Amino acid sequence: MISILICGINTKYRNSVIENITQTIGLDHEILYFDNQIENKSISSVYNLLKAQAKGKYICFLHEDILFLESNWGLELKNIFENNENIALVGVAGATYKSKIPSTWSCINNKFLVKNYIQHYKKINKNKDIFFSNFTSDASEVVFVDGLFMCITDVLNKKILFDEELIKGFHGYDFDLCLQAKSNNFKIVVSKNIQLEHFSEGGINFDWYKTYRALCKKWAFLLPLKCQKISFLENISLDYSCFYSGLSAIGRLNMSSCLQKFLFFVSFFNFHFVWYFIFKRLKN
Repeated sequence: MISILICGINTKYRNSVIENITQTIGLDHEILYFDNQIENKSISSVYNLLKAQAKGKYICFLHEDILFLESNWGLELKNIFENNENIALVGVAGATYKSKIPSTWSCINNKFLVKNYIQHYKKINKNKDIFFSNFTSDASEVVFVDGLFMCITDVLNKKILFDEELIKGFHGYDFDLCLQAKSNNFKIVVSKNIQLEHFSEGGINFDWYKTYRALCKKWAFLLPLKCQKISFLENISLDYSCFYSGLSAIGRLNMSSCLQKFLFFVSFFNFHFVWYFIFKRLKN
């Protein structure tokens, strides 16, 4: 059985996703939905509460604003887990590199991103994007998956807890889960055969920055993470993108950005970024 865990605030989305799951999962399942409209708990608190109640052999953490486009995706998860006992976490979007620098997972070169979903946009006037990239197999290994869809085994579920002390809002829970999986020597993959639609994009705020900064410090002994061969120049390029992404994000936050930028710069600047910046300009 698969346990479906959802923290939601929208009745329309709730009804839609529950009906969609029932029609497409193709496997015995339970749905544990937490209505967070009144209590407004952190995502880490809700997920810890729900996962303690889960009875399934596999546990899925879902956004409520998604719809599955493939039938029998539950059977696909079952096949992935049963065919490789080292795999304990499956997603639909992720990266093969994760820097020690606080940044969005998708800011790096697309070559290092593995994605299989359709993204809609509410906050910006933009047509939907269809993402399908860089699969090397039906279940391609990554080191990070996005939180819109994450499925784990009951073995991993017994070993992990979402960090309620550091994750007090709705950011960073996917990062924390992935690093817990890696610290327990499990593999993380993105499935080629599970596709879904996501109907809202994420946002960056002060909680995002504060949480990711704290989590990068917590997991500093494991970072950076990679699961494919990366050249020295590519490594500098990836970290340069993450550094620029983090620095740019701070400028968009409602806080004392000058001080935060200075602290970020001191903590994460690498001298190699200078010659890589020059190299990029000469190359263009």
